[in-house]
Amino acid sequence: LDLTNMPVSPDPQVIARRLFRTVANGSVWLFVAQIQDNFTTVYTDTTVDADLGNETPPQAGDFSDDNSPPPKGGIVKVWQRTVFIAGDPLNPETLYYSDDDEAESFPLINTFEFDAPITGMYETYSGFVVLTQTGVWQIQGSNPDFSPIKILDGMGCVGRRAAGVSRLDGFFVDRDGLRLYDLNSPKKVSEPIRDKYDLINKENIEFIHCAHSKARSTILQLNPDADGDFTSIFSYQYSFDKVDEGWWSTLNVPTGANLNFLDLEEIEDSNGDFRLYAGAEDGMIYELFNEDSKNWVNAAGTSFPIVTKFQTPYIRAGELGKEGEGVTGRVRPRFIEIRVDGDPCTWTVTTETADGPEQSSARDTDVINMVVGANQSLLRYPIKQNLTPGTYFRLTIENSDLNVSSEILAVRIMFHVSPFEGQIV
Repeated sequence: LDLTNMPVSPDPQVIARRLFRTVANGSVWLFVAQIQDNFTTVYTDTTVDADLGNETPPQAGDFSDDNSPPPKGGIVKVWQRTVFIAGDPLNPETLYYSDDDEAESFPLINTFEFDAPITGMYETYSGFVVLTQTGVWQIQGSNPDFSPIKILDGMGCVGRRAAGVSRLDGFFVDRDGLRLYDLNSPKKVSEPIRDKYDLINKENIEFIHCAHSKARSTILQLNPDADGDFTSIFSYQYSFDKVDEGWWSTLNVPTGANLNFLDLEEIEDSNGDFRLYAGAEDGMIYELFNEDSKNWVNAAGTSFPIVTKFQTPYIRAGELGKEGEGVTGRVRPRFIEIRVDGDPCTWTVTTETADGPEQSSARDTDVINMVVGANQSLLRYPIKQNLTPGTYFRLTIENSDLNVSSEILAVRIMFHVSPFEGQIV
């Protein structure tokens, strides 16, 4: 049989086609051959009837024989031997799922329609979570009898790359911050930096993307500005296996380095070491937190210092910042002591006093350059004698030296407390 004008598929996912025919004008379609491309339009069938296969072609919509190919989508997860796909640009509210243990078979009836575009999926020890722009859902049951149950309403994930899984809990970013959620109770771990989230540009908020570093117990969040450049990077580092107990910092890519990171991914290499790689707008792949580098280095080989900056909130002298006996007056810092480890460098320490924890400008300021020499680990410097005392004080410690690796191990302040006079309003 010489076949001509065989159809080709407009779908770019198609990489092969299968031929079927009947025997003696029968009604059962039997497998002939597979054409390993999507452009050939002629074929000569020389297969005798006895050699035809017993495989029948897929019947779309048939409960037992529908072997439709995977749909388009940008979010793919595997749970209970089932492939889930979402993010179809033409059907953003649709969740597709495969046959049981059949990753390439997606019956047309295996779909769910949600009330908003799907933006994320992840698995925790408690179950399988589907996130939309406006809510959180749980998938229950087993294939093919899955069912979605809405768990949270009015709290959703902003974009398809703004969710993931940490060591124990899943996480997602909504318009108010970063939350942990394992199908029990959501925990808003970003509350301490609410002011930072208020400053995130909302124009491109759906393009926020996150990555989890298992090696560093860290969740990284890249935030786009009005131009779509990821100039802001939040870092949430937590105690091992205690994801809700962590601290925040920011990664500031140096000006002039022209590094716009578009995607992050951590991999485990052949030595068992975890490495965090970033794909940048310049087409290059960079390694973040490279332990062999003391600087930022761009594709041109130009080095930029890693600026390290710590800043405390305004602190009221006393146990945990609370009022205590003998420390209810004005505070005048006298000496600062730091313990360090690493290369010789200069740490700049700024001491500020204030009358309240939210004061916009300090009562008085003193700046000290603490020079760390070779083999030095403990330094103590005096703070200027005429520093105006305040009820609160704040420390800012910064290093911006090139080719330096240095750690602050401990900081201690010695201060004089004088009686308080007046009233704080």
